[in-house]
Amino acid sequence: AFPAIIPNVFRIFCVLNAYLNPSPFEDPVPEVDTLLADIAARINGEASLVSLGATEYEKKMTHVKRLLMKNQYDVEATVQQWIEWVKWRHEIMVDAIEEDEIKAEKEEAVFVWRGQNKEKMKCCVITGRALDPLGRKGTNRSFKRHFIKTVEDGLKAVDDDEQDKVCFIYDRRGLEFKHIDPNLFNFCKKVGEEMRDWYSDRVGAIYVVHMNFFFWILFSILVQPALTLFSPNFSKKFVMVETPEELLKYFDEEDLLLTRYEEGGDGASSAEVSPSSVDMSVIDEAQGRDNSVGKSDSNPAATSGASVVPPVVTLNAPQVEMRR
Repeated sequence: AFPAIIPNVFRIFCVLNAYLNPSPFEDPVPEVDTLLADIAARINGEASLVSLGATEYEKKMTHVKRLLMKNQYDVEATVQQWIEWVKWRHEIMVDAIEEDEIKAEKEEAVFVWRGQNKEKMKCCVITGRALDPLGRKGTNRSFKRHFIKTVEDGLKAVDDDEQDKVCFIYDRRGLEFKHIDPNLFNFCKKVGEEMRDWYSDRVGAIYVVHMNFFFWILFSILVQPALTLFSPNFSKKFVMVETPEELLKYFDEEDLLLTRYEEGGDGASSAEVSPSSVDMSVIDEAQGRDNSVGKSDSNPAATSGASVVPPVVTLNAPQVEMRR
């Protein structure tokens, strides 16, 4: 009787295996190269798509492939999103942004690409205290266009790299209410949301430095739930630390280039420095920044002891890490 049971046990095993591991029996995902070829043919052949006047950069298959994966290999959804992205770039006139029109913002150095993390993600350092609403030389429009160009330039630089994701460091040290410009925030809010829609899949991590208790409460109650609602995986990319030294868990010291900060100072210098638990060293020459209105563009930081680097401000509250 026992040998007769063996075939039945084998059949049951086969059924269970098919139920628990259905992938071999499912319809395979079409070849990605085939789908990309079909989309490329439409982009270059269909009159409605050709009439968009897409640039060679916008027609690169690296962009289309990301949209295809983002839309779970749905060709129609991918084409539609590509159309919306091209229209957005043309409406904003991204490729027409000139260096001269964003000169003031580049001197402020609120957004600067510096270094990389241990995962080889190119890093953009955002220094909140570098914004001076009362002494700004640029306009809201030029600031918005500088923000767009900064993000796009950084992404273009790694488009074809094996590591095509980037990371951001939001340095809150020295940030006060005087550095906050509600009008500028409202002016740029829409384009920020649009860029999140197009490029959120390119963001690998966002590090927030000087995570005090108030900001942690604000983030936990308001920011993180909102991010989770609109993009479930986006909030998991946040890493909260309190001191620059804690970032050395994610960065090699020579690749962690923050703007110099002296407690009690105005935080105006935009020199790139690397934090250490022992001391700090200037990595690149101080760039400087003039906060005054109607004065010369001279760089006082570079001529008044800029090579003397103050110690990193170390706080005693525990590290709060939101990354999963």
